[in-house]
Amino acid sequence: MTRLELPFDVLELIVQKLDIADRHSIVLIYHRRSPAWSMAKVKVGSISEAERKWLEITDEDEGWWTEHYHHHGNSYHHVTELVHRALAIGFKFPNEEARGRAATMDDFEMEKE
Repeated sequence: MTRLELPFDVLELIVQKLDIADRHSIVLIYHRRSPAWSMAKVKVGSISEAERKWLEITDEDEGWWTEHYHHHGNSYHHVTELVHRALAIGFKFPNEEARGRAATMDDFEMEKE
């Protein structure tokens, strides 16, 4: 019986591509565009259609699902709701700094395994 082996450089390339040991992907980005507007975006294909609907992100723009928010009286309601929905389906903040930025409605990101 013969044994098939990959050349080491090919094997190394495959392992690098598959390196998922502790990989987290930044897939949800919140960006405050102005004092009155902000947006959330998620890379198309990084979450399921059901997750996208749960997050209430409805528009598509050049490979990104996007949602625009108008800050009515500087209300934090929309960002709080977005974060709670994201946490409910397994998103996490990559660090405490991102969590703090979300609490003050500044730019932040969330990740999902």
